[in-house]
Amino acid sequence: MERFRWIEAKGNKFLYIDFSNLKPDELVKEVEKGIEFIKGLGEKEILMISDTSNSPTNPKSFAAVKRFGNETNAYVKRSATIGAKGIKRFSFRIYKIFIKRDIEAVDSIEEAIEWLSRD
Repeated sequence: MERFRWIEAKGNKFLYIDFSNLKPDELVKEVEKGIEFIKGLGEKEILMISDTSNSPTNPKSFAAVKRFGNETNAYVKRSATIGAKGIKRFSFRIYKIFIKRDIEAVDSIEEAIEWLSRD
């Protein structure tokens, strides 16, 4: 399954990262790949959508996701996250404080595209 791909919509290009349906240890591995993928692009101002639906977190995976945010901040202009529901919504709020990025929790790709397309 390809976890990193580009989506074009509303005159913009969005990097979609699929972190859904992963166990915490799998999420840590995919997060590491995501960091390298984004750094390897050499692009700045990326509009990013990440989907963490059905991927439970634990302290190790949350630490990896925080590292992802911090290490990719220089490349990502704004981002939207799908799948932050229940306790993950609380974790998302903490994550948002740590990474200091313009980021929003949304419920769908369409909502993410709409939010990221705003000026």
